[in-house]
Amino acid sequence: MAMDDWNIDVVVAGSQKGLMVSPGLGVVAIGARGWEKAQQSNTLRFYFDWKKLKGAVPFTPALSLLLELDGALDFIHAQGMDKIFARRGRVADQIRNLVHRSGMEIYALKPGNGITGVIPLKGFDIPALRRRLENDFGIQIAGGLGKIKDTTFRIGHVGHLTEEEVDYFIQSFERCLA
Repeated sequence: MAMDDWNIDVVVAGSQKGLMVSPGLGVVAIGARGWEKAQQSNTLRFYFDWKKLKGAVPFTPALSLLLELDGALDFIHAQGMDKIFARRGRVADQIRNLVHRSGMEIYALKPGNGITGVIPLKGFDIPALRRRLENDFGIQIAGGLGKIKDTTFRIGHVGHLTEEEVDYFIQSFERCLA
């Protein structure tokens, strides 16, 4: 991530998102200005005292996840961010096209490429779709959140998805609607 170029001081990420690693790791990257602010701060803290934690692992590390992260970072460097972002965009387009072909709407006015929020037709049985996808095809999609939890669902497409996995999802989704 080009933190300096993008004017970012601190990034916090979950391993299961764009890093393509199983859930369980929190990753923090701190740029020069972030370090400078941390040095100037006298706020009492335990978990996020970056001055004390620099270069250290404060708790027992999940070694299997760190090894998985190492492999994922090798993959990311070998592919290059441009290719990864382009691929994520193509997958997002495929999912959004599926949603439109199914007569449903995209929730976001400007959808991102990591997840697609979906507004189904009125009266659509979201829990039945989620159950069928999971039970019949081994696929999980997320329900909506907050005030729209009963009227929307979410299709995640962040991470490394193969063409075959995307095709399998599309075919499975269409079979559930047939």
